[in-house]
Amino acid sequence: MPLFKIVAAGALGYLAYQAWQRSKRNAAQTDAPSARSRLDDGGTTPPHGDPRRSEETLETEPVRAAAQSSPGFGGT
Repeated sequence: MPLFKIVAAGALGYLAYQAWQRSKRNAAQTDAPSARSRLDDGGTTPPHGDPRRSEETLETEPVRAAAQSSPGFGGT
């Protein structure tokens, strides 16, 4: 049974590789960009995520090397 799984995984991988090569070959034959890609217009990405608050500061205090709360691997 394990041998069957290995052979099946290999066959699946081979078929996936062949499909990938076929799609690369088809994409190379067409000069137009694909439907999923857009040309870069040189702009910037619009802000995303949580908005920044004006009272928030992004400054943090520097990390001290000896400020660990847990011992190292060799410590007790």
